Amino acid sequence: MTKPMKMTPGTYLEVDDLNGGRKVALVCKDGVSFLDSLDVEKATPVVIHPIFNPVELGSMMAFAKARGLQDALRALVKYLRQQMDPSVDDPLMVMRALWFIAGKEEVIPPGYVPDEVVLRWACNAARQQADAALRLHGYAEQFQAVA
Repeated sequence: MTKPMKMTPGTYLEVDDLNGGRKVALVCKDGVSFLDSLDVEKATPVVIHPIFNPVELGSMMAFAKARGLQDALRALVKYLRQQMDPSVDDPLMVMRALWFIAGKEEVIPPGYVPDEVVLRWACNAARQQADAALRLHGYAEQFQAVA
C-alpha cells in the first residue's frame, strides 16, 4: 500500500479531479490530506495520494511571485471587492481564480494585470470548481446514508 504524501500544511496543491481535469486544493494541518472546500460542514479531508498527481503550488503569495502575478493578484482582490463578492474572504476561491489566470496566459509579462473579462472568467471558473467539489461531497454523503 502506498503511503500518503507529506506536504507543507496551509499551502496549495494542484491535483487531478479524477474526472479528466485538475483542481486547486488546500493542504490540511496534518500535511497528509487536503480540502477542496473550506465549508467544513460539507467537506471531508482527502488523503494526498500519488493517484492525484499532486503538484505543490506553495502559498498564495509564493505562487503569485513565482509566476509574476503579484499585480494580477492585487487586481483580482480589487475586482472582487468592487463586485462586493464575499469570496474575497475565501482564500481557496481567490487562489483558484489566480490559478486560472496563471493558466490562461502562456507567457506572463512582468506587471501583467488581467482585464475585467479575464477576471470575471477566472472568478466564474473558480466558482464552478468549488461547486463541483461540493457536489462531489454531497454524493459521498448520499452514498454514506444509503450504505
